[in-house]
Amino acid sequence: MREEQDDLALQELPPLEGMRKLVANTFDHFIRSPALIRLMSIENIHFARHLKKSTSVKPLYAPLLQTIRSLLVRGQEAGVFRRDVDPVDLYISMSGLAYFYLSNRHSLSWIFDQPLDEPNRLEQRRAHIVEVILGYLQHDGEAVPRPSKCRGNPVQTARRA
Repeated sequence: MREEQDDLALQELPPLEGMRKLVANTFDHFIRSPALIRLMSIENIHFARHLKKSTSVKPLYAPLLQTIRSLLVRGQEAGVFRRDVDPVDLYISMSGLAYFYLSNRHSLSWIFDQPLDEPNRLEQRRAHIVEVILGYLQHDGEAVPRPSKCRGNPVQTARRA
């Protein structure tokens, strides 16, 4: 997936266009690689047991993070992207928006009586994901405060589980 997306080439584009393409490419790759979605789901059921044995997967993500950082910095310098963006969180968000929809489209289609697999619906979702991510990046208000480390914080509770 990473090699196919040619992340480094996106660094040559204006930041907004490069980020738009990165988000769209991520969704498109999941569409073209349905086996990847199943593989990721199964691997996570097993707590990444097999992935942790790989020496080749982790290095594939360095160019991705380099591209995201480069686009963010250039976008921030140009005044088009907010400054408080974590590159890892951003990638997880863009990937998660695509992955959840595609990994659950069969059950969601049945639940909502909507054919979520149709080409026009997939294109609609792709555009939605791009706009959600770009809307976040272009939001110029104050950052949302991080959750406190209080006793009832669900993030802290999940870490203990």
